[in-house]
Amino acid sequence: MTGAIATRLECPRCGGSVPSWQPLHVRCFVYRVRAVVWVLAAAVVLPVAVYGFRFVSVVYERSRVNVAAAGTPADQQSSTTVRPPDTTRSAETVEPRDPVQRKPSPTVMAARPPEARPPPPTSKSNVEGASEPRVQVGDRWVLRSDDLNNPKWSNVTERKVLQATESQLVVSSRNTQSNYTRTLVFTPTWNLIKSREPDGKGYDYSPPLKYFDFPLFPGKRWTAEVEEMQTGGLSTRKHQMAAVVEGWEEITVPAGTFRALKVVLRVKALEESVVTRDSEDVSWYAPKVKRSVKTVETSVNHSSGLRTMRTVTLIDVAVSN
Repeated sequence: MTGAIATRLECPRCGGSVPSWQPLHVRCFVYRVRAVVWVLAAAVVLPVAVYGFRFVSVVYERSRVNVAAAGTPADQQSSTTVRPPDTTRSAETVEPRDPVQRKPSPTVMAARPPEARPPPPTSKSNVEGASEPRVQVGDRWVLRSDDLNNPKWSNVTERKVLQATESQLVVSSRNTQSNYTRTLVFTPTWNLIKSREPDGKGYDYSPPLKYFDFPLFPGKRWTAEVEEMQTGGLSTRKHQMAAVVEGWEEITVPAGTFRALKVVLRVKALEESVVTRDSEDVSWYAPKVKRSVKTVETSVNHSSGLRTMRTVTLIDVAVSN
């Protein structure tokens, strides 16, 4: 028993002897605990000290401000008080309160609206349009009609202005081979009012069939609904029309090469509110000759399913300037 108590071990940290009955070297353990306590104390005390100093500073500054305000005379305090701006006067008339430090008020310039910039340049073909033609008596056009379904119906006709007034154009349409002549009446802008055969029969259109709507220019659109009647007042069908001007093109026909506006016209023919025929007319209107120089006509008959196609081209022209 005595030998067991007298046995000592060596501390691995400090190298000192440790009785065998101590599981730890008490002195080294106390040093470690004390170090941990100091670290914890520093972690708590330092933030408290910093924030406490800041708090004391703020309180001190506020107390100084209050003491200064309490000791300032009333007249001196009123002279140093910042007054709100006088909103009843304009900026040009506001003057400084101190006459010694008076400075000339700056000149206030009225805001000027930004100058309108010119539109970006555009190509001539996109802007230029075609005005209403000035058709005169004696103007003449020779047209060739080619029926692509039945060539025997192809023909050449001469159209000549017989009468030109502010309200209408009376035009003869003569087949150059058979000399068969019809009379067509248009508005001064080439919209069909009526057609008459040599025996007086024909068709009337109310309002006129709107082939054109002058002035023409790229992008222009128009619509119309026209009633077709036989001579004698018997209504036969209605036409629903929608047109658009697509743009300028150069087109060559037997009469020459012309700069023309391409016009696409779509027409639905209705009988008793039922669509019986769909048609599309693509024409090229040349201001130089006062009318279309080429037309491509296609149509579909819904009752028979027959699709027809016809082209009309200008082969000769003689018009006044």
